[in-house]
Amino acid sequence: MSEHNLELVKERDDLGLKISKLKKFMKSDDFYNLDKDDQERLKAQKSAMKAYKHILNGRIYWED
Repeated sequence: MSEHNLELVKERDDLGLKISKLKKFMKSDDFYNLDKDDQERLKAQKSAMKAYKHILNGRIYWED
């Protein structure tokens, strides 16, 4: 695998960990104690992160 692909894989994996942490936080009381606007922004952030991860997956496998 090329160096560039390895960097993409690392970025994707790091992003996956952040998504997992955000999902866990969104199940916590701390999340539900936030105001509704902040909750909606975090939901939008999670969605954007998942879309970005999907794009990274496509870039990784197109370059193999």
